Order: sequence, then C-alpha cells, then structure tokens
Amino acid sequence: MRFAKTKDRLKRFFAHSKVRKVLGVIFVIIGFVALVTPFTPGSWLIIVGLLILGVRHPLLDRANAIVQKIWQAIKSKIGSVWNKIRRRKSS
Repeated sequence: MRFAKTKDRLKRFFAHSKVRKVLGVIFVIIGFVALVTPFTPGSWLIIVGLLILGVRHPLLDRANAIVQKIWQAIKSKIGSVWNKIRRRKSS
C-alpha cells in the first residue's frame, strides 16, 4: 500500500512538463560532462536525459527490440533448466 502511494506521487511529480524538461536537460549535461572527462563512466546519462525529454530515435527502438529478444531467450533457457532440475528431484 505504501509503495502505491509513492508511485502515485512520483507519477504526479513527473507529470509536470517543466520538471521533466529540467531533469532531462540536467541529465544530458551531466552525461556530456561525463563523456568528455576521463575515468567517468556516466555518459549513459545522456540517453536517460533524452528519454526523459521524450526524444525517440530508431536506434533506441531497435536496441530495445534486441534486448527484449535476448531477455526472452534467457527466460526460456532458465525455464527449461528449472524444469530439468524439478524432474530430477521428483524422480
């Protein structure tokens, strides 16, 4: 119940376009700074910032499709291994 209240509060907070724009721009700036400075692995924040701003790119859609395909393959493999283990225990 407590988690649902927090989730609703976050949805209302991010529903305001000014908040989304400010956070998106901040993430893009921090990500760019991380990209040009050495030893800082935070350049992925550029992508997070662009997603918050609502910028969509075909490469992101393709990457999402590839990740979903890999995830489904992993889930099916884990499921088959789990079934084999259960069969061995019941024998």
